[in-house]
Amino acid sequence: MRRIEHKSFEMGVRRRKYFSGRVSYFAVIRLCARLDSSLGGIMPDEYRKYSGEKIDVEFSLKRCIHAAECVRGAVKVFNPKQKPWIQVDNAGADTVAEVVERCPTGALRHTRKDGGAAEQPDPEPTVKVVKDGPLYLRGTIEIELADRVEQGTRVALCRCGHSENKPLCDGAHVKCEFKDDGQVGTGDFKDIESASGVNVSFIPNGPIIVRGRATLIDVEDTAVMRDDECYLCRCGASANKPFCDGSHARVGFKDA
Repeated sequence: MRRIEHKSFEMGVRRRKYFSGRVSYFAVIRLCARLDSSLGGIMPDEYRKYSGEKIDVEFSLKRCIHAAECVRGAVKVFNPKQKPWIQVDNAGADTVAEVVERCPTGALRHTRKDGGAAEQPDPEPTVKVVKDGPLYLRGTIEIELADRVEQGTRVALCRCGHSENKPLCDGAHVKCEFKDDGQVGTGDFKDIESASGVNVSFIPNGPIIVRGRATLIDVEDTAVMRDDECYLCRCGASANKPFCDGSHARVGFKDA
């Protein structure tokens, strides 16, 4: 396995207080319970459709980590206190689509019925390092899961090592109190004109591999490097986060 060293990083990056906008762990549990009850007999790994006059919204409970972008963006549409918790026609189709596309995990997606534009991937694929949390990927993404290859525009990948839905994040970083300040430093920006998206794969019991045109974003929303191949930690133990340093072997990290 190739190990990426990134020796050019300058780790003395200016620090600042970071606000993640997350609800508390106990609020997450309450929210999960409300969502569970509203989903009825739907299996948690499936998307449930909420139909509107001009736009449909689909929601996957299993992919939701309660980043709450939807609630903050359109509380009349996305409100855990109401049943069903998604009421699509409580806002215009453009507003609903814009808020759905803020969801960092892909737990929400939409289908326009009014001739409006379908979601377009970000033209520059990015990997954002979230403080004490997962990796948020946006853009044209091909992800190699255990049983299928999935195409998407938004996904959250576990990096604490404790998700029960690996390689996807399930919010376990909150419960296990995973800590990482999300600071990366400054690296090189490779000129990768031929690649328009990224391929994401996983070494068994090892790191995430991101290949293609990927720009790394730190906790301050600053682009810090671009590479055509990055090995990123998902065991939670690397001393060189977000990059893999081989600690998965030392700690006995397992996919399952």
